[in-house]
Amino acid sequence: MQTIQPRSSSVCHKRLNTDIPFWEDVSPTKGCRKTLLSVRQIRNLNTYIDERMATRIRTMDLAADLGLSVSHFSRIFKQTTGTSPRIYILRRRIAGACATMLLSDLHLTDIAYMYGFCDQSHFNRAFNFANGISPLEWRRVQRKVVSSFR
Repeated sequence: MQTIQPRSSSVCHKRLNTDIPFWEDVSPTKGCRKTLLSVRQIRNLNTYIDERMATRIRTMDLAADLGLSVSHFSRIFKQTTGTSPRIYILRRRIAGACATMLLSDLHLTDIAYMYGFCDQSHFNRAFNFANGISPLEWRRVQRKVVSSFR
């Protein structure tokens, strides 16, 4: 389990556990005095991201959806979730792609386009960066695991 060390000893800077599944909804850190996104705002952002998964999603668009400036949104988003909006969106895209790979026999190129990657190569690089394994190999391993339970 890898943790990120806080920059200060403030109560608001709790250690961020990086092995929390990224596909789960994130709730704000409790007990902080700093401005954070509410659970409702996070839910709205997740809906916004999920509805536009195949298109380009910019931080500017997310900030505008909440009526915040880009710099303020980026700062409180990172304080709330522990990651930047770009990485958060990437993780949600990869999580969606994982579910689709398990539940369908679609080609990886089609899955890449469904989740907003410009081509299969871009999808492969992002997936490999996030999981340390190629999407094709991940799909093979997961299918073996699933078939072993049948």
